[in-house]
Amino acid sequence: MAVTLFAVEMLFLFPRFRPDGFRHFEQFEEAAEAGPARPLGIAGALVDHPQKRRSMLQPLTATGFLGLADPISLALQTPNWGERFFSSYGTRWWGYHYGVPAAATALVGAILGWRRLRRAGRESKRLGAYLAGCALVTGLLPPYSTPALREQRVRRSELYLPRTPYAMAPEDVRTANAAVAFIGHSPYLSVAAQDRLLPHLAGRRTILMLDRALEAEVIALQLNGATWPEGRPSWRRRVQAIAATGAYGVAFCAGQTVVLRRGVSSVACPSWDAFLASQATDTSSDATVPITQTTPAPSVGESVAVSTPGARNR
Repeated sequence: MAVTLFAVEMLFLFPRFRPDGFRHFEQFEEAAEAGPARPLGIAGALVDHPQKRRSMLQPLTATGFLGLADPISLALQTPNWGERFFSSYGTRWWGYHYGVPAAATALVGAILGWRRLRRAGRESKRLGAYLAGCALVTGLLPPYSTPALREQRVRRSELYLPRTPYAMAPEDVRTANAAVAFIGHSPYLSVAAQDRLLPHLAGRRTILMLDRALEAEVIALQLNGATWPEGRPSWRRRVQAIAATGAYGVAFCAGQTVVLRRGVSSVACPSWDAFLASQATDTSSDATVPITQTTPAPSVGESVAVSTPGARNR
């Protein structure tokens, strides 16, 4: 049944809503181009990564590998494993919503394996304690954690955290809402925004991620906020490159939330000044993150290409 549903999704559902089909298939091409010419070499390049191997085994580890007692449970995992194996992005290997199918099918596999052991008379009285212990240890000492948690130097599973470290603090929520209200709801104002601000500003003709920020009239930033799809060092260099153009001034500033607007004089903003000062003293030798240099957004009535969040790298 799992394989049938996978085939229906790939052949009918995804092409129906996206002409190019399933977007993760782009990874198949990249893997083939980056890998050696021989088929075995390509296969080796796909799995020869320690974090990928740990992430693929993590759901089975958390359920004590009970699913191995019933081969059907492995068939349930196969579609999800196949899609994740071909991905070169760490966020797809485990965590967030990408890991949910693997966690669910591993749990179902544990139930099937436990039932088969019971029918065969091989069930131990301590099997329940063993399963709970595996889940506890894997959560407290996970072999793989998401990039967002690693950035915050948190190794435990999010299930064991009272509050995720990358979630917005109440004060940041307040200033973000104020920035959204300041920008307004004009559908013709082109806006580029950072991760958590994107959904709140998306009701317009042109909404962009920061890699295309120079096309926008307004840029919304949270200096202490989440930086997906980039890590914080790359995000810092990208924002610094935007500031270095001199085309934008600070139009709104509240706490760590900053709104830049093309061609305006900057208002006083301690957090923005502190950010620029910290970047000026940064001696990092990393290469500069490229900012797509394009013409500003079209005027009213012209056609507009909309960049939706997560259109490529998720």
